[in-house]
Amino acid sequence: MRDAGEGLVPGYGRRSSGCGGVAWEVDLRRSSVIGGAPDYSLLRRGISCQRVSVSDDTASDLDLAQCCLEGDAAALAELRGDLAPWLRASLVSAGASPVEADDILGSLWTDCACATGGSPALLARYRGQCPLRGWLKVVTVNRLVDHQRRSSRLQHVARAAAGAATVLPEFSPEAPLIGIMKNAVTRALEECPAEALVMLQLVHIHGLTQRDLARLWSCHESKISRVLASASDSLSRRILANVREADPALTITWDDFVELCRCADFSVFV
Repeated sequence: MRDAGEGLVPGYGRRSSGCGGVAWEVDLRRSSVIGGAPDYSLLRRGISCQRVSVSDDTASDLDLAQCCLEGDAAALAELRGDLAPWLRASLVSAGASPVEADDILGSLWTDCACATGGSPALLARYRGQCPLRGWLKVVTVNRLVDHQRRSSRLQHVARAAAGAATVLPEFSPEAPLIGIMKNAVTRALEECPAEALVMLQLVHIHGLTQRDLARLWSCHESKISRVLASASDSLSRRILANVREADPALTITWDDFVELCRCADFSVFV
């Protein structure tokens, strides 16, 4: 059971969130909530992640990535040996077929150390912002969503070519995973009751305690705790429901969603 108000989204508001000791701030704030209509302009910019520091825990991951980029065969074998089974299981859990998982991983290991299509090698983009295994999980899940969307579009094209009535699906030009996550969070916050949202803002953005809120609302702390806990649980359920609605083939848990938020560098989707 989470503590009241915990587990919403890593770093809700200005709260830092760590992944392997790395501090991140995920800006999901709504401004102008008190005394006026909510302003979603910040949310519409997406989930903004800024690396605060490189953890000592990821220094070895950075060294391994650099060795791979330098063509060290032993380093590449170590990376693949350590992560291939776990990444494959993560992909299958997220909705990939065994064949899809193997295809995605097959191209991943080549892309890790080799520049392709004028783009730098994948590991050249890793900056130690989180454990390498989590970062690669984000890359592979994003590739899975992209692959499934391309397959869906090709099926629609084939049906249209055969004379069947069909409407081609329209997808955001953003990297597919970030679009799904951003929209899921945006919609969930829009549906959050105003009073609960204000309380969450005061706690997670402005650092007020439940005791402070109890004084402001002239009620017992237990009521504040219940409201925060209910809002937190409701947001997590709504976010996952929105993810499923956006992409029924993508099956992730709340822990998966939090890990993807923590380990994603949303400017580096491939």
